[in-house]
Amino acid sequence: MNISKIKDCFKTLAGLEDHPEKVAMSFAVGTFIGISPLLGIHTFLAIFAAWFFKLNKAATITAAYISNPLTIIPIYTFSTWVGVKLMGRHDVFPHVNFKHLKLKCLLNDLDSLLMPFVLGTTLVGVIAAVLMFIIVMYIYKIKSKMDYARVEDSPGD
Repeated sequence: MNISKIKDCFKTLAGLEDHPEKVAMSFAVGTFIGISPLLGIHTFLAIFAAWFFKLNKAATITAAYISNPLTIIPIYTFSTWVGVKLMGRHDVFPHVNFKHLKLKCLLNDLDSLLMPFVLGTTLVGVIAAVLMFIIVMYIYKIKSKMDYARVEDSPGD
């Protein structure tokens, strides 16, 4: 099997030959899912969304991993802050007594952050998804210009 056939097979499996709009929408949906408040089921949601909406599976799942161990704390902290600001709350961060920390008390104390978290992650997810769509379409536009320039610069047969 030659290298060209392997490359073609990989491109087909990865969906790299899909239309730019489909790939961009796949990245956008994956980004929204990755920032969504449904922590713990992002991969499942990305697979389901890619199947249900007939999106590029590789792009959707890859973008859903925008929230990973390195990025999840900054993303969710910022999103919760956005939700707090949008809801007009001022004193939402509870005082946690770490000497007598129990799960029930902690969950009760953090209840005031639940709605700002849901609102913030949803809004930030939508904005990030729209930006991701625009960025991916721009990358495809640049790539097509480069491909066109390469074809024009190649020597004639």
